[in-house]
Amino acid sequence: MSNYLVSVGGSGNTFLSNFFGTWRVLKRVGVNQHQRDPNGKVEGDKLLYLFADPFNVFLSYDRRGFFRNNSHCQNIGAEYLTTQLDQKHRSLEDVLNLETDPFKLAEHFDGYWNFKDRPYDIMFARYETLGKTIPQICEFYGGEADPTKLLVKERNSDWTQQPKEIQEKLEKMYGEYRERLMTLDDIIINP
Repeated sequence: MSNYLVSVGGSGNTFLSNFFGTWRVLKRVGVNQHQRDPNGKVEGDKLLYLFADPFNVFLSYDRRGFFRNNSHCQNIGAEYLTTQLDQKHRSLEDVLNLETDPFKLAEHFDGYWNFKDRPYDIMFARYETLGKTIPQICEFYGGEADPTKLLVKERNSDWTQQPKEIQEKLEKMYGEYRERLMTLDDIIINP
């Protein structure tokens, strides 16, 4: 039996991996891999999918310089950026002006959400509420961990602090997907 952790990036993978440490070894599925079963997971395995507000995920990519680094673009599934925009001129505004999601965030989420014939158990957990849901995540992985050791950090990327024009472009690119995510419970097991 193996434990897995996956997200589109910018959703707390490193944060949660560090929390679990040696308590549970988590095999991290490569960021933004769209395959539904990339590591040959089997019955009895557990996969945690962390999801987060896509507006903040997008801003996190920008904050960490992912737009301007071809290898990062490829790692997060945005090869499109490497052909559409000059590497030195991939600003937040440039990428938002593409008016298409180069990171395929909804497609990534839907690939896991809609895969009903999975042989493993899957839990979807919201990044923004990890502080209160960590006991359920620990239970899902088959044990207990001390939730008082979870130091929930503030999000470094906050779309509400962006200028109105950026907020409007984020809404245009990710609004429908964000609206869907915001209606979900904080924890969902085997939807």
